[in-house]
Amino acid sequence: MYRLKQTLALIFLLPLIYNSCDGVSVNKSITISDGEKVSHDLTSVNGSVEIGEDCQIRGDCSSVNGRIKVGRNSEVEDVQSVNGSILLKENVLVNRDVSSVNGPITCEEGVRITGEINSVNGNIDMYHTIVERDITTINGDVRLKDESRVKGDIRIEGKRRSSSSSNMVEIHLTGNSVVEGDIISDENVSVQVHIGSGSKVQGQIKNAEVIRE
Repeated sequence: MYRLKQTLALIFLLPLIYNSCDGVSVNKSITISDGEKVSHDLTSVNGSVEIGEDCQIRGDCSSVNGRIKVGRNSEVEDVQSVNGSILLKENVLVNRDVSSVNGPITCEEGVRITGEINSVNGNIDMYHTIVERDITTINGDVRLKDESRVKGDIRIEGKRRSSSSSNMVEIHLTGNSVVEGDIISDENVSVQVHIGSGSKVQGQIKNAEVIRE
C-alpha cells in the first residue's frame, strides 16, 4: 500500500517540480530511441513515455496523464503511471517496482520485475512473467498466463463491494502459472480465484471463492 500512496503523490508533486528537474516533460511525450542509455529519471506530465528496444534507463519512468511503453530487451528502474497504461514488451527487466493508478498494466513474455506490482483501478495481465515480490490491487483483476510466476503474495484491498459479477475482483491463473505465496483479500471485498489445469497457489487462499477449471 505504501507504493500506491507514492504513485498517487505524483499527481500533486510533478506539476510543482518539473521546472527544476532533468528528464521532465510537460505537455509533450518523451521518446527514447532503440539502444539508447539514459542515466536520469524520465517524467512526463500530460504526455507519454516511449522507450525503444535494447535501452538501458538508470532512473525511474513516471507519467501523469500519459502511457508508458518499454520496448523489448530494455532495462528500467521504477515504473509509475497515473491515468495511463503501462506496457512492458518482451524480456523487459524492471529493477524495482511497477505501479499504476487508473490504468492497466500489461507484461509480455519474458518480463521480470525484481520488486512488486501495485495497481489501483486497473487490470494486471502477465504473460510468462516473473514478479519477485508481491502484487497488490485495488479494484482490478489479475491474470497470470503462460507460466507466469509470483514469488510473493497477491493481495486484494479496497472498500466494500457488492457480490454482483460486475463488481467482482477476479484472479485468473492459467497455462501452468504459479503463486508461490498466498492470495489474501480484505474481508469486505468480493473476490474469485480461478485456477486452471496445471496452475497452482502454493500458499493459502484467504477470503476468496476458489473456482478450479
